[in-house]
Amino acid sequence: MDNMLRQWHIYGFFFTVIMGTVIHYGMVRPKKLSLLRAMCPINESMWENLKLLFFPAVLFSIIEYCVVGRYYLSFIPARACGIIFAMLFWVLLFYAFTPLLTRFYVSCGVFMFFASAASCFLLSWRLLEMLTVGGLFAKLACLLLLAALGFLLVRFSFHPRTSPLFLDSAGKK
Repeated sequence: MDNMLRQWHIYGFFFTVIMGTVIHYGMVRPKKLSLLRAMCPINESMWENLKLLFFPAVLFSIIEYCVVGRYYLSFIPARACGIIFAMLFWVLLFYAFTPLLTRFYVSCGVFMFFASAASCFLLSWRLLEMLTVGGLFAKLACLLLLAALGFLLVRFSFHPRTSPLFLDSAGKK
């Protein structure tokens, strides 16, 4: 696998972690519908925290695609799989380990975020080595899937459901 591509995946991990942290601690609660509210978590729910991974990873993926990804047939499917897997992995970690703790520790949440971001770029890199899928249909399907996921992340910020996934750490919507 190309050394440059490996470096870009490492840069992607750091970009996602740094931007996710900035977004988290830059949480804003604007009254009106805005792009900032749509992309930043508005509470401490697991659903809102998924934005910390999704939007920075997608932004970096766009940049990476323009620079090196366009030369790889399966870049878009591999990265889409990486992002979706990382989000599912984070939810799994959260719901597997939180009940075992007497209380939630911020350091555990940070570790889960870092582990999920790492899984995104590691899986994407490994899939790029193995996949040869990359036709127009596969690329469009993956892009539509990521767009739908982004839409749902924003939609449920403004209209949360009653599932525990949408409850913040204080137990309210």
